[in-house]
Amino acid sequence: ALGLDSFVQSRDRTKLQITSVEKFKAKMEEFVRDENAKNLIFTEDLKNMVHVSQLEDCPLLVEMIKRFCSQSKEVRFGNFIFGPVIMRLFHYLQDSNTALELFKDESLGGFFDQLMSYQLLLDLLFVKSQYQEVLDTFDIIRSRQLQGSRYPKHSIILVFAACYKLNTPESFEYAKKVWHGAVEAGHMPLRRATTFMAYLALNQNMPHISLEVLATVKGQNYVSVRAIKCLALAKMKRFDDVVPIV
Repeated sequence: ALGLDSFVQSRDRTKLQITSVEKFKAKMEEFVRDENAKNLIFTEDLKNMVHVSQLEDCPLLVEMIKRFCSQSKEVRFGNFIFGPVIMRLFHYLQDSNTALELFKDESLGGFFDQLMSYQLLLDLLFVKSQYQEVLDTFDIIRSRQLQGSRYPKHSIILVFAACYKLNTPESFEYAKKVWHGAVEAGHMPLRRATTFMAYLALNQNMPHISLEVLATVKGQNYVSVRAIKCLALAKMKRFDDVVPIV
């Protein structure tokens, strides 16, 4: 779903097409060091660099991205969207810090403002157990209001998953605010997000909220929904209501 498999295949193809990867990297290093900016970073240069970069190449890649964004748009005629591709690289390299640093860099002017870029970054932060960073990054995403959507449905799954992992009163309050905000905006969270929210409520000794949240799921026969419902009812000592579900 994140496009990581096809990205790895593209990396393999690119490495075969470039005669000498090391010479190419050395040339790009020379270009970014050119203080007079005589040497332009072309779209194809940046594409190739993304597909051949290893972890140690990230500083060079960052400089290339900044140079590319600072160049006059008059020399760019294509409409290639780099955001998701670059985020796939950082996900592949498991470099969440560089990914987050670039995402927050306002000088890049919306370079990473795509729903897939958001999803890739949040997923990477979650995989790296940076759960609070998931929430902080989501606050930035909401402030940007990309395509009129402040609550991307797949990103919300990762937000509730991070809140569930944190399992603190603060993360529970944050989850409730996001839930109400999404519903008021007409974006009912998907089932996976809903079950994370319901189980978090359960862990925070709020079984009544867990039941209310689960009631919003259209399909009540999913195992995850029934299992959490049983636990919530049992916590409330409503054992007679548990039996029919079991």
